[in-house]
Amino acid sequence: MLALAEQWEYEPNQLAHQLLNRRSNTIGVIVPKISYPLYSQAITGIETVVEREGYQLLICQSGAVYEKEVRQVQSLLSFRVAGQSADWSETAGRVLPGPAGS
Repeated sequence: MLALAEQWEYEPNQLAHQLLNRRSNTIGVIVPKISYPLYSQAITGIETVVEREGYQLLICQSGAVYEKEVRQVQSLLSFRVAGQSADWSETAGRVLPGPAGS
């Protein structure tokens, strides 16, 4: 089987794997603006660790707009990300359920 997979240059279907395991190997990060030095440096460090552990990084830029942050969180959850991190806007900290709104 492995010889055939190699001969045919088989690439595993990540979507099928995600559906079977009900999660992905993706970590989502939401930041207000990627070009801010603090965030670009943090993303570089996060990416290094994430890749070393066999995950992928998906970066979302919110512009510190609450409605956009909510859509991005919902989108990441729909992709069944293995985890997510965010720097919430002030409004989100008061309104979003969970750790940001606790």
